[in-house]
Amino acid sequence: MRNKSFKSGRFDKKYNQRHPGHRSNFMDINDPSGFLLACYFILRGCPDNFFAMFAVMCSSFTKMNAGTSKRSKCSSMGFDAFPSVSYSNKLLERSVLLIYLVTALGGTWFLEQPSQSVLEYYPTFRKMLLDLFNVQGGDAVFDTRWWMCQYGAPTPKRHYAYSNSDKIYLLNQGKLYVKCGQRSQTVSRKRNAEGKQCYTGTKHLRPTECPGCCSCQVWNFGLGFSGHAGVMGFYIGPI
Repeated sequence: MRNKSFKSGRFDKKYNQRHPGHRSNFMDINDPSGFLLACYFILRGCPDNFFAMFAVMCSSFTKMNAGTSKRSKCSSMGFDAFPSVSYSNKLLERSVLLIYLVTALGGTWFLEQPSQSVLEYYPTFRKMLLDLFNVQGGDAVFDTRWWMCQYGAPTPKRHYAYSNSDKIYLLNQGKLYVKCGQRSQTVSRKRNAEGKQCYTGTKHLRPTECPGCCSCQVWNFGLGFSGHAGVMGFYIGPI
C-alpha cells in the first residue's frame, strides 16, 4: 500500500517481542496496549474511506489442530483449558470488536482463513454477522472462496473470506484445472527396516504459503472496496 502512495499501518505480534519486566506487548491485540493501539489505528482512518484486513491466526482453528484444540463445526470454541485455544479465542473475539468499530466508522473490513478453519462457525463471529444483517440487511456481509495456487502458491490450498464489500468476489477465479505435464515430486517414499513407510522431502518441497501473493491482490482492489480516491490500509497480521 505504501508503494502505491497510500497511508498504511501493519500490526503484527512478530514486530515486537515482550521484554522482561514489560506486562504488555503493544503489537499483540490480546494485551491491553496492543488492543488500544489497534483501536487507535482504526480511529485514524478517514470515515467511510479506509480498509482493514484481518488475518487472524488460523493454526488453532484448522482441522489439523483438532486433536489439540478439540474444535469442530459443532464445537468451534474448542477446549479452552489449553493456553493456545484460549489465546486464539480471545484473539478472534477482540478482532470481532475491531470489525464492529470498522463498520461503525464506515470502513471496509476483510477477514480470511484456510478452508479447513472452523472460525466462521465461532459463536461470537456468527453473532456479529447476524447483527450486521439485522441492521444493514442482506448486503451487509459477503463471503467468497478461492484457490491459493491461482495466486502463485505451490499447492492448491482452498481459502475463504468475509467482508462487508462485494468486491471480494474478485478473488474467486473460478474452477481449478490441472495442467498437463510433468509434475514435480515433493517427497520420496521408502520403507525402513521395520517396514514403516517413511517420507523424505526433495528439492521441490516448498512451504505451503506464498507470502503476500493473495494479500497483494486484496490490496490491488482495495480502492474498489471503498470506492473513493484514497484508502488508509490497516493490517492485523497472523499473530
